[in-house]
Amino acid sequence: MRINEFTAVTTSQVVLVPYSMHHVPKYHEWMKDAEIQVLTASEPLSLDEEYAMQQTWRTDGDKLTFIVCRRLSDYRSSVTTDLDVNTRPDDSVIGTGPLVMVGDVNMFVSVDDQDDDDEGDDPTQELGLVAELEVMIAEKAQRGKGLGKASVRAFLTYVLQHQEPIVTEFFKHHQAGGGREDLEGVTSTTTKPKTIDFFAVKIGQANYKSIGLFEALGFTKVAPTVNYFGEWELRCSSHDLARVVLHRDVDPVYTEVEYIAPSGDAPILRN
Repeated sequence: MRINEFTAVTTSQVVLVPYSMHHVPKYHEWMKDAEIQVLTASEPLSLDEEYAMQQTWRTDGDKLTFIVCRRLSDYRSSVTTDLDVNTRPDDSVIGTGPLVMVGDVNMFVSVDDQDDDDEGDDPTQELGLVAELEVMIAEKAQRGKGLGKASVRAFLTYVLQHQEPIVTEFFKHHQAGGGREDLEGVTSTTTKPKTIDFFAVKIGQANYKSIGLFEALGFTKVAPTVNYFGEWELRCSSHDLARVVLHRDVDPVYTEVEYIAPSGDAPILRN
């Protein structure tokens, strides 16, 4: 999606920046890791394919992603090896200083097929949308520090505050030839939602920490057993999630700032 192309999110623990071309080489190195390939159900890509994928994440109206960064000072204080201590910054933000990439957080928006069971092909029936979330802390030395939780909360705060333009971009992408099968029956007379109905995650049955993270946000399992791939699917309505993220557990440091992609080295972000 282009909605966040010029926006970064700053919090006390993490900074989220748009996935840009200068991030691709490091992201490409992450995705060579066999463990990450398993956890993300991904196949390794060539560097050229990774650049093409980055452009897909930027231009497709059903995908929204941020790169998760830590402030360089926080990163260096949390590691022990000389290699990590001497890590060079990948980005910079005015007011927070140099940043180091540690992972990503994203979502994929689609028509909720669970709403289709009894509705048939009635074009006047309002569609329901679901956003499937994924978070990855790729830097192993940065795991177990609460960064996944902080990233998800920051990401959801952004999404919940910008639902209408996100949904608008989703449908505009389809109308421009996005080619989604789940939207083939959508016409100008179809009643389109302005917000996302549900957020969903699919988590491996042994990943207890991630399950606990999302259950703490109000997500619940949709079935008594795991799916064919050994994953639990958990869901939470947009309304219930907003009560937690925007009202109960508000991050007082959450700020959105303008992001200016670099023409050469580190980008600049300004208020």
